[in-house]
Amino acid sequence: MPSALIGLIAILLFSAPAGGGAEVDASASPIVEQLLAQAPALGLGAEQIGALELIRDRRAQTLITLTERLRTAGAQSTVAAEGDVLTLMQEIGRLQVLSGREALQHLTPAQRQRWAALQSHARHTSASVR
Repeated sequence: MPSALIGLIAILLFSAPAGGGAEVDASASPIVEQLLAQAPALGLGAEQIGALELIRDRRAQTLITLTERLRTAGAQSTVAAEGDVLTLMQEIGRLQVLSGREALQHLTPAQRQRWAALQSHARHTSASVR
């Protein structure tokens, strides 16, 4: 499968609307990375930061493995390889969603509210710049 087609699939997968009508920003950092960057503003404790760092590291390692498998499958020109490419792209998307959900579960309700406020402010600021 040509690498341009793999790239197109990746763009479509990561830019597709998420559940609830929200749009996914394909250029945004993974949620776990965003949470770690906002740790002081969110008031994250050392235990929470440690848990988020574990999620980040596990996510990164899994992404490396999936990306390598994707490259291998993409280099082949068989129908089975094309099916593997689609399956691997789905797995990468699922990894994004699940790691973000797991990271958010480490926040207290008050921290989730603060996170939502920070995200809303960032989207508003981004929209006004455009």
